[in-house]
Amino acid sequence: RGRCWAPIMMSRNAANWVRPSLRGGRNIFRAANSIKTAEMKVRRLCSSNTSNIGEKEAENGNLLIPINTMRLMDSLKTNGFDEKQAMSVVEAIGQAVEASHKKQTQVSTSKAEVHDMEAKLKEEIFNSSMKFDLQYKHQAELMKSGMDHLEREVTVVQKTVEAD
Repeated sequence: RGRCWAPIMMSRNAANWVRPSLRGGRNIFRAANSIKTAEMKVRRLCSSNTSNIGEKEAENGNLLIPINTMRLMDSLKTNGFDEKQAMSVVEAIGQAVEASHKKQTQVSTSKAEVHDMEAKLKEEIFNSSMKFDLQYKHQAELMKSGMDHLEREVTVVQKTVEAD
């Protein structure tokens, strides 16, 4: 059958791997206890219909990127790793990728969230400037009425002084 690829999630904005994601929530990096079990799961995934893998993630702006896990295991075996060591390396990669994805999703925001925050900040700035303008106008009216009151008092005092 040739090559068999397991899908891996990669964010469109990220330059690094994000999260392994397999159909039905199966995670080949954690679920496999041995290389044979992992190879069987990869073959089963390759033979099944995988067109709907990660549709939810694709809607959220993520992109499915394949990785050849069998080639990785074969490469590790040919470079002197035994089955247990190769599986440990593959599991470690899976855990690192998953941790990276979790960290990125905690930090990242969507365009909609940014626009929503901008709108809220603009509204808050507008409301505070309106509040300041209203306070300023109220202060000006109070000062004007105070000045008018003082002018009347001064004219009354002048008339009483002129009358005496």
